[in-house]
Amino acid sequence: MVTMSECVESSLAESYCYSDIMKARIECLIHESKSFLSIQKPEQAIKRINRALVLNPRDPYLYQLRAKALFQSKDYILAIQNITKALRLAPSDHLLQEMLAVTHGCYADTLYDQGLYEKALDHYNVVYNVLPHYLIKCISCYIHLKDYQPAMTLLKTKISDDVPNKVDLLLMRAKLHLLFGNATKCYCDVQAALQFDSSSKEAIELRNELEKRTNNAHKQALHFCLMDRRKEALFKIDAAIDSDPHNAKHHILRGALQRKLHSYNEAIDDFLTAMNKIAHNYEDPIYQQASKQLVLTYNEFAVNCFKNGFFNEALTLLNKAIKEDKSEPGLYINRGDCFYKQSQYGFALADYQVAYELSLSVSSGLHYRLAVVHYTLGMMDFAQKVLSLAEDHFTMALFHSPHTARFYTCRARIRNERNKVSEAQDDIILSLLLHPDDTECLPLVSQIFPGCSVQDLVLSNHAQQLKDLLSYSSRESSLPKENTVTMSKSSTYISELLEGITVLAKSFSEPTCKPDAINSHSLLPAQKNLHVHVSGWTKIDKTLSNLLKFTDTSSLQHCMEETDFHALLLYTKKKCTNEVHKILYGSPNFPDLPPKIIMQQET
Repeated sequence: MVTMSECVESSLAESYCYSDIMKARIECLIHESKSFLSIQKPEQAIKRINRALVLNPRDPYLYQLRAKALFQSKDYILAIQNITKALRLAPSDHLLQEMLAVTHGCYADTLYDQGLYEKALDHYNVVYNVLPHYLIKCISCYIHLKDYQPAMTLLKTKISDDVPNKVDLLLMRAKLHLLFGNATKCYCDVQAALQFDSSSKEAIELRNELEKRTNNAHKQALHFCLMDRRKEALFKIDAAIDSDPHNAKHHILRGALQRKLHSYNEAIDDFLTAMNKIAHNYEDPIYQQASKQLVLTYNEFAVNCFKNGFFNEALTLLNKAIKEDKSEPGLYINRGDCFYKQSQYGFALADYQVAYELSLSVSSGLHYRLAVVHYTLGMMDFAQKVLSLAEDHFTMALFHSPHTARFYTCRARIRNERNKVSEAQDDIILSLLLHPDDTECLPLVSQIFPGCSVQDLVLSNHAQQLKDLLSYSSRESSLPKENTVTMSKSSTYISELLEGITVLAKSFSEPTCKPDAINSHSLLPAQKNLHVHVSGWTKIDKTLSNLLKFTDTSSLQHCMEETDFHALLLYTKKKCTNEVHKILYGSPNFPDLPPKIIMQQET
């Protein structure tokens, strides 16, 4: 009789024998499947693996092997399912994870080639975290689906990482920027790609495309400029700057257009940007051009502020312009106008004097400015009874404007008070020759020429000599300076002017050419250290300048014109005349009070 222990031992022996047989059979099936896979017969391999899985369904290697066979037969979906099953049985197997990613990638590639971008994207999102080179395909799917924002986000994230080769990523982002119309960022990405690989054909082609866009936009901008269509030109030059942001020439053209459109702040920014982009190389022609355009913009902006009554702002802008170009006389003229409007006549005279010294050909406007400032300072000195300085100022005013009768009248009054009778008589005659009906001069005639009429004075021989001298002086004052003008004014004299010191008597001398018979030694004084060579003539180009050319003083806008100074003098004279007329002929204003009746008391 068989015991229980003997039965257990026999069953164990049978089980061991059966497991050995199963293992041997499974190994045989695996060997056969590998042989079929090596000869590219995945169907036969799959049959053997299926038999093996019936014997041992918990073996992850069998699922992995079947996935390889399915991958070889391009049945990617079943391959993914088998790898997923294998990962459930062996979740820590990194080889299975990489195999799953590759299978997803290959299946996504087939979907991508078929144009099924949305389905391919689902698989690429699984893949690119394990295999980063699939990121470009993932971004391509987003682009084909016109979902650009996730594509840009993925690119930024990946480029910011420490990736050894970023050329493809940078070029793809550059194309995205170009698709968005952001040519500037596209340009930056292309340049960065070329730094990594200077021989990249795709980067070179993209750079050539940007250069072509830039040249076309620049040509169109110039064409619109010639047609005086400035807003269209501005739009085109903006496109040129976007495509080539490191080219300073585009900023100069845009700044000039902004200046013509009176957008002065934007123009100043463009010129400063152009100067910064060439590293402030003073010898570079582009820097010189930008500097001159900047000066023009500061000046026009200051003139605009001046005409609107913002004199301090105008002074600030003109100071910046003078700091940029200290040799332009028009800037000193405009700053002098600002000082004149603020009643700072000493500073105004200093700026006008600097402009006079720098000018190759002194305009009539500058002469009259100097005359008006000297006249104003002379009137102030006369009111303070500083007669010698007042006479010097009126003498200098006549040097710059010898045909203004009022200046002669004022100087005659001062000379009469200083007992310079003969010189005062010459001034009275010259004033009557220029303006016979001058009401201010007539009272002085009776004082200086008692018993003589105006007609007798005008028709006298001495008056004729003075008239000839006046004509000669007008011809002399109209002669232009030449390039050989030499000024030996000392800096001390300018500093004294800037401090408001008006002691100018030592700066004047006798005119070198005048008839000896005429005793009018201070009629047209000249400055001692001013030597004007008039052997030739300097031609001043007064034609319209090109958009990007800096011209002379005649092309600069001025804050005030000569007529404005005439208006100021006329207004002052009219105001004084009205006050006198009011005092002499106006009726007094009696207070409007009710009558007061005083009753007398009866006694």
